[in-house]
Amino acid sequence: MTGAPDFENQDVDLSGRLEVQDGFFSTAVGCRKGVCCNRTEQAFMLDGGPDGLILDGLGCGGDESRRCCDMLAMGQPVIVRGTLVNTLPKPYFKWKLTGVYVCELAQSEPRGGKPGPVH
Repeated sequence: MTGAPDFENQDVDLSGRLEVQDGFFSTAVGCRKGVCCNRTEQAFMLDGGPDGLILDGLGCGGDESRRCCDMLAMGQPVIVRGTLVNTLPKPYFKWKLTGVYVCELAQSEPRGGKPGPVH
């Protein structure tokens, strides 16, 4: 994130696509047969990939039986607000956003208003 060090520990508004982090964390413990006990977690990110911004406190969690998410994250455009925090010791940088507030952008209608019926 170009210029991010200038905004470290400050509240920022950023725009991008809301995505679920690739991969997941799992407790990977052995369970008795028929018992769900392996907890899994996936974080939400702004513009995924290796340089995506982790949105702290938002994501999906569950076990082998189901996964529940704080909201749908399917690459839709959003604006996020939060505090930009570096998670690595300097001079290295890996950013996350804490105290996150997410606004989904309204989907615009095609020019000319709503589409009419197809004949």
